[in-house]
Amino acid sequence: MSTFDLSLFIADQVLGGIGSPGEAVTGPEKAAQRFSSILLTEKGSKEYDPSYGTDFIKYVRGGAIRTELDVNMYFNQAAMDALYYMNSQLTGTEADDEVIMSITLDHFELNPPELNLYIIMLTRDGVSRELVLPVKMLET
Repeated sequence: MSTFDLSLFIADQVLGGIGSPGEAVTGPEKAAQRFSSILLTEKGSKEYDPSYGTDFIKYVRGGAIRTELDVNMYFNQAAMDALYYMNSQLTGTEADDEVIMSITLDHFELNPPELNLYIIMLTRDGVSRELVLPVKMLET
């Protein structure tokens, strides 16, 4: 089973990271944290919920991402899968700033073994936010 260290930034706020105990989050930070967790969890790795996750981290860690086209292709497919899963879990009681309407890969920095994703997240309250998601790639 794959595991990962998650560091996620919204503006200047660090939501968690190596050596950080983390904090309870609400609002858009909760949505960003949930999206990132789904994006970076390998689909099928949770026995109790095999539909949780995407194939993105499998491609990142498997060495399949080598070009800008690879990043765009694998991220966009995984983002769609994550949003589909998140929408399937909605109960109707979520706050508008906790429901993601769209995810866009604004730009990225591909410098193996580092991949930094700059993501625009639009929530149901109509506000866009930039997420910065650093991902550790396979060492070559």
